[in-house]
Amino acid sequence: MIYVSGQATGNPSPAGYAFRVKQGHLILRERQQTLTSGNALSATLIGVRDALQGLTQGDPYTIVMTNHALSVDLLNKSSVARSPAIHALVTEIQVLTAQHGLNPEYVHLLPETDPDLDEIIRLSEDSARLAWRTANSPACPRCGDMMTIHHSRGGKLWKCSTDTCSGTLRLYSSP
Repeated sequence: MIYVSGQATGNPSPAGYAFRVKQGHLILRERQQTLTSGNALSATLIGVRDALQGLTQGDPYTIVMTNHALSVDLLNKSSVARSPAIHALVTEIQVLTAQHGLNPEYVHLLPETDPDLDEIIRLSEDSARLAWRTANSPACPRCGDMMTIHHSRGGKLWKCSTDTCSGTLRLYSSP
């Protein structure tokens, strides 16, 4: 069983996805990823592609559940992609499944119908928020890692995304 969700903060905008591959109650693989630009559909399709890439021929985990109905329609070939980028992702997924000898079943589930999907939706929302907070972030002056926007008593500021670093920068807003 594969659970996938993609989220975005706008269209297009920083986005994120998450997936979980399970066999029975055992989680075999889980990933949460940010994207610099995209929308919920592209983030979901990238998540499906990345989840399927780890499977081998004849894997039994080829039921893909997602909360994104259009991605299911596109992958089940009951709808046609209008965007060249989306069409390319769908084609890439179809080629990948053919190469691996997979015949996945794509299923649309509504939120709050499956606890695993709900957790993946939450993780993908977290990824999209993190992608938005780190979009165009400066490098930390102490360690060089990415910085994220944080709220403090004095207002917004850039804070190092590394837990062990205390680097900060002032975030100036326009008047």
